Amino acid sequence: MAKYFYSLLLLFYLSSPGQEIKENPEHTIDTVHVKGDRFIFVGEDAYYVKNDSTLFLPDTVEFYIRKNNMERTDAFYKGLEGKLTKRKISRLVYEQLFISHKKDEPHNEGSSSQRFIAYENERMKELRYKYLNVFGSDINDTIADNSNRWTNLLNKSHIHTRRWVVRKNLLFKAGDLISPDSLVNSERLLRRQQFIKDARIYVDEKVRNREADVIITTKDVFPYNFLLNPNNNNGARFGISNINIAGIGHELEYNNIRDGGSEWFYRVRNIEGTFIDGELNISDHFRKTGFGVFLEREFITPQTKYAGGFSLSGYEFGEFDFNPTTDVTSTFTYDLDHRDFWVGRSFTTSLVSSLLGMTENTRAVLAAKIETSDFSDRPPTDATTNFRYHDRTNLLFSLGLTSRSYYKDKFILQYGRTEDIPTGSALGIVFGRQNGEFEDRTYFGFNYARGGYIRKIGYLNAILSVGSFFDEDLENGVFKIGADYYTRLFPINQFRFRQFVDFNLTNAINPDEETILSTQDHIGISGVTNYYHRSTSRLNFKSTSLLFTPAYILGFRLAVFSFLDFTITTNKRNDFFGRDAFFGFGGGLSLRNDNLAISTIQLRLGVYPNVPINASTDFFNIATSTDFTIRDFDFKAPEIVPFN
Repeated sequence: MAKYFYSLLLLFYLSSPGQEIKENPEHTIDTVHVKGDRFIFVGEDAYYVKNDSTLFLPDTVEFYIRKNNMERTDAFYKGLEGKLTKRKISRLVYEQLFISHKKDEPHNEGSSSQRFIAYENERMKELRYKYLNVFGSDINDTIADNSNRWTNLLNKSHIHTRRWVVRKNLLFKAGDLISPDSLVNSERLLRRQQFIKDARIYVDEKVRNREADVIITTKDVFPYNFLLNPNNNNGARFGISNINIAGIGHELEYNNIRDGGSEWFYRVRNIEGTFIDGELNISDHFRKTGFGVFLEREFITPQTKYAGGFSLSGYEFGEFDFNPTTDVTSTFTYDLDHRDFWVGRSFTTSLVSSLLGMTENTRAVLAAKIETSDFSDRPPTDATTNFRYHDRTNLLFSLGLTSRSYYKDKFILQYGRTEDIPTGSALGIVFGRQNGEFEDRTYFGFNYARGGYIRKIGYLNAILSVGSFFDEDLENGVFKIGADYYTRLFPINQFRFRQFVDFNLTNAINPDEETILSTQDHIGISGVTNYYHRSTSRLNFKSTSLLFTPAYILGFRLAVFSFLDFTITTNKRNDFFGRDAFFGFGGGLSLRNDNLAISTIQLRLGVYPNVPINASTDFFNIATSTDFTIRDFDFKAPEIVPFN
């Protein structure tokens, strides 16, 4: 199967057109004369013109020119070249200004830090805030208003995100010197909030005093949400939520569980400006009854020094026990009190390695975690049975390197909304000790992840992980290889097309019952649930073709998709399962309105010729959530490599 995956990548490479198809290829060209030592601003980007130059720009491009009042060095010009050659339009301008002939294909949107280079180290005199209406406004044209009678009513009923909520997500304050990285990362952190559709930061310069006002413009989403089959791993039928209560950025979500009962979530992002995210969970259904509190601060930017997290939970879990020989399903419950705490610290390094994908912003990271699981009212347990219900304490440490940055793109997870796509690499080792109820053992693991945009091929994000306990021999180990890939965006008249491919290979190393049981949770085929299966290795391939159309239905943008999911499993511990192949295929429609909190509405038809024992499948399914994500290259808590 691996060779087919690589063959598919090669096929995409060979079949890619030499040039992108343009929707409007004919433009009138304007001649622009620029004196030396000037900045020319084109859209959101700024370019420095060292000598008198003549530019040729399409008449659809807006620009303005201003004098340079800053002293710059050769290092500045060299750094400018690296920034400006990342985008198509900026590369065109750069080649005219500096006579460069580099032909590396850019990211679709590229990094936007060059917008602020002209203002670097000027002082921020005042921060000004601008809020756009949810409906009818445009983040790229803040004066535009395309609302109507009905959307005006919704705009008036909406409470804008409070100023102090926006302010606590900024990495700068009035009086600071302008840093392009701080402004760009602040935009990304604002877009990271589910309740903010988009954000732009602008600089209004005070020429005489080398001071500037900074304008923070945000556009909210309408916060009320209705979810079908919400993706909370609780078997919910539907849910409702408000993701921005009274404009303070808090979220309340209710889930109605399919088999009876309910579950509540209360979430707070960036508590008191600490960038700590919190969640309170209250569950009352057969699968889970009890409550949990979760707090975590991630390495939110490449420069973040401290991260960590804490969780405390006590639940009664319910399980179904299916006997394949008698075709009888029974139930049982157990109680679990779980606690964990982790902390991490990152350090600046001078390491640069093209082989490892480490650039000049490489950080070294140290982290430690202690995790305790205490079971009660559990199934009969001894030293040789029911390993998954053994009391245990894990003490883990990790040491690693990470290098990451982000570029802007569209039409990946969203349907036109600005998205921040991670690039870079992460390398780490994990080691520690597990003190178990009946046995103590040592753990060691390794992982390496790398991803980015490959010229003429697309975006590839891959990871290799291996880890195992060992006492006298290796036991309960896991070896994993995974890759997520999508092509560049192909415009076809007013349509846009992307192909997505996901590949995963997992193999257990000398597994016991606990590891084998964990393989029943995710077989890797969309639309297949509630099955009985055991395996010690799994090879999964998922392919999704997505065509974004120009059509809108009641304000929702329409996309058409098809999918093929294929999984091969092997069980070397139980001949009852042996080797099996499962697959499903189909297609459907996806609709999304980026102004609403409702995630993509997906109508899917699926065919499943072969599925695991006792599996449930839906020929027709409607859902308002998807599970597609893009792996980042930040460090989180040290963990034991999971089978799934």
